[in-house]
Amino acid sequence: YIQTQEEFQDNCLLGDYRRDGVTEKAVYDASIISKAIHIIRDPFDNVVSRFRLKRNAMLHKGNETWLESYPDTPKGFRDFCH
Repeated sequence: YIQTQEEFQDNCLLGDYRRDGVTEKAVYDASIISKAIHIIRDPFDNVVSRFRLKRNAMLHKGNETWLESYPDTPKGFRDFCH
């Protein structure tokens, strides 16, 4: 998706932090930023990460049917992508 420079900066200034085990929202002051790094990932790595994330979620839920349909194998990954 496309953002204006202002929208991008506003989103970059948002974050979460933990205090006493509780996650809280934060809006940071732009004046404290002196550098930025833009990370570019291989899109295939993102697809693999989504497959693993979904498998972990289904494992946690105990969804054996899904896990059997998409085993942690090359074929399971291909089937997940189709």
